Amino acid sequence: MTQSDDWATSTVNRVGQQVRLLRGRTPKRSAQWLADRTAELGYPMTRTVISDLENGRRGGRLDITELLVLGRALDVAPLLLLYPGVPHAEVDALPGMTVDSVHAMFWFTGEDYAFECVPRPFETDPDGGDWLLDVAPPLELVRRFYYAVEQVSRAREGLETAGSEAVEYWRHELRDGQEDIARIAPQMQRSGLTVRREYVDALLEGQVLPLRTAYVNMRVKTDPPRPQP
Repeated sequence: MTQSDDWATSTVNRVGQQVRLLRGRTPKRSAQWLADRTAELGYPMTRTVISDLENGRRGGRLDITELLVLGRALDVAPLLLLYPGVPHAEVDALPGMTVDSVHAMFWFTGEDYAFECVPRPFETDPDGGDWLLDVAPPLELVRRFYYAVEQVSRAREGLETAGSEAVEYWRHELRDGQEDIARIAPQMQRSGLTVRREYVDALLEGQVLPLRTAYVNMRVKTDPPRPQP
């Protein structure tokens, strides 16, 4: 067996082991339950196929469609079936390339191209430039764009309900979010991503738009500090 065959087999077996682990957690589900669930999702995988996957009998073969539907059936991100040991378990991301799984994860999600680093927090050049925007991987731009979308939406809602002592805070939040959107959207387009112009224009005009219109369940990591009365 070649190195590439070994890598393919170990990668698929890792997914199968994680599928079996998740299926066996409380409440414990049978392989037939999982097969029925994939059928409900529109991409049926038979009990035999699932059993072969869980027991290392797939010969290094796993379709991306199977990975996606298994993730949804088990209510877990497909990425965590592929790299269940995030962040620090070692994984062969490619044949002969062993890295901490966190690096493989960031490579897979487009946030790091070379398995070299954990992406830095988004920030601007202290001198006022946008140098990080120029080097940010495309998917990191998308995430930062929707942080700004959330900030604008929250600021607009805050302005509608805030007392007089908080108005200036929410105006500042609105302005900062809109400035980020105005900077990031053109860079997303230059990176080959699809950006709806009318969506961006609405945000820059201060409209409150549901995040589900373009990106599901993106949320800022922390709440903003509340202004003191």
